[in-house]
Amino acid sequence: MLRSTIVFSPDGIAAGGSSNSVFLPSCLLALASAVGFWRGHPIRGAILLAVAGALAIVLILNSHFAEVFDRGGKRVAQRIAAFQTALLLTLVYGLVFVPYGWLSRLAGRDPLDLRPKRGSLMGRESYWIPREHTRQSRDQFERLF
Repeated sequence: MLRSTIVFSPDGIAAGGSSNSVFLPSCLLALASAVGFWRGHPIRGAILLAVAGALAIVLILNSHFAEVFDRGGKRVAQRIAAFQTALLLTLVYGLVFVPYGWLSRLAGRDPLDLRPKRGSLMGRESYWIPREHTRQSRDQFERLF
């Protein structure tokens, strides 16, 4: 037989000792019902408030359901986060780095110095860049930053 427990802790009430995130959906439903009442939709607000209350009562009284609900919510949140990450990185790459690369090419920037020099048929003989200082003193290694 399942025993339901309510854990009172400084962090708040948790059903069956699980995390407080199981109450988030009922809080969001209660908030949506308040918005429904405020916008002049009393029937929609009452329905959402009843669903929020019923969900909160079930989560408090049945710890097994709360744990299953919490695990399912975490899976859904993980999928949403994976999609959101891919979307955000794609947008940043497409809207920041690609235009910057295009503008750099149009401006003639060549930070790796890979373009062939003018006047030479095949570019250059070597991509070697001679160093001005061939020896380093001990003082140069003391404070690198």
